[in-house]
Amino acid sequence: MTADEGMMVRLLERLLNGRVNQRAGGADPAGDRAAAARLLEWGLAEEAGADICLPAGVSAETVSLFAGLIDTFDPILKRVALKDSPMHFCTGLVRLPSPWNPAPTEARLTIPAGGQGENPALAAISCLGEMAERISLFSKGPGDQRTFDKKNAFEDLPLGPVLGFSARQEKKFAELYPAVQAVLRNDRIDWNGLSGRRVWVTNLRDGRRGQIPAFGVLLGEREGAAGSVPRVASSSGAAVWSNREDAARRALHELVERDAFGRAWYNRLGITRVYRDDWDRILPENLAQYLIGRARSTCVMRVVSDLDVHVLAAASYRENGLGGCLGVAAAPTAAGAAFSAVAEMLQAEISLELSARAYEADRRRGDVQMPPGLAAAGTLRLSDELGLEDLPRTDPKALAQVYDEGDLERSCHARNIDLWQFDATRADLGIPCVKILSPQLCSWQPRFGKERLFIAKGAISKAERDVLELEFEKRPFPF
Repeated sequence: MTADEGMMVRLLERLLNGRVNQRAGGADPAGDRAAAARLLEWGLAEEAGADICLPAGVSAETVSLFAGLIDTFDPILKRVALKDSPMHFCTGLVRLPSPWNPAPTEARLTIPAGGQGENPALAAISCLGEMAERISLFSKGPGDQRTFDKKNAFEDLPLGPVLGFSARQEKKFAELYPAVQAVLRNDRIDWNGLSGRRVWVTNLRDGRRGQIPAFGVLLGEREGAAGSVPRVASSSGAAVWSNREDAARRALHELVERDAFGRAWYNRLGITRVYRDDWDRILPENLAQYLIGRARSTCVMRVVSDLDVHVLAAASYRENGLGGCLGVAAAPTAAGAAFSAVAEMLQAEISLELSARAYEADRRRGDVQMPPGLAAAGTLRLSDELGLEDLPRTDPKALAQVYDEGDLERSCHARNIDLWQFDATRADLGIPCVKILSPQLCSWQPRFGKERLFIAKGAISKAERDVLELEFEKRPFPF
C-alpha cells in the first residue's frame, strides 16, 4: 500500500454525485489530483473546464469496481492505437510480490493485460478487468483464505480428469518429477495425492460442494510445493464481472470457446468460413470496412459446437502469410461472438508488434531467446495450416440463431458435462471472479486425455487413439 491508499476510492465516491472540481480542496487534494490525472490519462474521465467527469456511457459504479485494484496494486495502463481502426485498445502491467518469497522487493510477478472497446474508456475497463482476473487467479501464498487443508468429510474431486492429460503424457511427467513418480498408480498419476491444500468448488447442476487440489486451480501454488509438482493451473475458463452470476456465465463461455476451437484445431474439422458478403450480419459496418481495407488479410470463421452457443474465430496474417494472429469467442449471438473474436485478434496484433519491438531491443543488448509466440509468427502460415482459403461457406441461417442466457449451461447438463465453480474472488480486490472446471470439456492446450477431443473421429480403438495423439502432438496450438 502507498501513502495515497484509497485516493481512487475517495475520488470515485465524489464522482458518484457528478463532476469534481480539480482545484477544489478536500481531505486530500493532492491525492485527488493524482487520481484524477490517472483517470484522464486512461480515458476513464474527461475534462469540462475546471471539472472532471466520467465519459458518457461509463458509470462511476463500473469504474469504482476497480478502485481497490488501482489503489492497492498501482497498475500501469497505456492507450494503444492501430492505424485507422475504429476500435480502441489498452495494454497494462501490474507487479505482484511473490507470496512464497520473503524478499518482496526482489521477487515480483509481472502480469500483463490487454483490453479493447469502442472507446478509450471501455478499452481501459476491459484491460482492468483482465488484470483483475489474472490477479485473482494467483495464489496469495500460505495465508490464502481461499485454500484449506483437505477435509475428509467432503467429496474430493479428482484433479486428473479436469486436467485432461493422457496416460502417455502423465508417464512423461512421472519421469521428470520424483514427487509425481511417488504417486503413480497403475500408470496414472494420483494428482490429489501430491498436495493436501484444497479449494472449495460447487457443482452447477445440483449445488453440492466439493474440494479439489489448489495447485490445479490457482496459479503459483506449485511454487509453494517447492516446484515438486508440474505447473498445471491455467487461466482458462475464468472471468470477472460486477456480480458472481454473470462472472460465472462469462467464465463458462470462455471454457466452451476453448473446447470448441481446441477440438477443431487438433482434428482439423468443424470450421466454416463466414464470407465477406455475410459480414454485415455479424460485424459493425465501420469495423468490417476497416478489416477489408487494410493490407493484412482477415478471415472470420464459425466453429462447430454441440452446445447451445455460437463460437466464432477471427484470424489475420500478413501478405506473405506470416505474422498470424487469432481471436476466439463464444456468445449467445453470432454477432457478439464475432465482435469479441475480432477484438481479441486485433489485440493479438498489438501484442505481437510490442513483443517484436521488445525482442529486438533485448537482442541488441545481448543474446536472448526469441519468445515462442514471436517464433511461431515468423514460421507458421496460419492460412495454410487451417486451409482457410478452402473452407466451406458458413450457412447464413446458422448465424441468425439467438440463444437465451441459460441455454449454454443447460445444454452442458443435457450432455452430461459436469461443471464445477470455483469462487476466485480475492478479499483485497473485492471484484467477483469465477473459474469453471470440467472433467469433460477440452482445451486448446496439448492435453490429450479427454474423450471429447476424439469424438469427431467416431468409434476408434486404443491403438488408433494412440496414433491420433501422436498426430495431435505435431500440431501444438501456437497462440
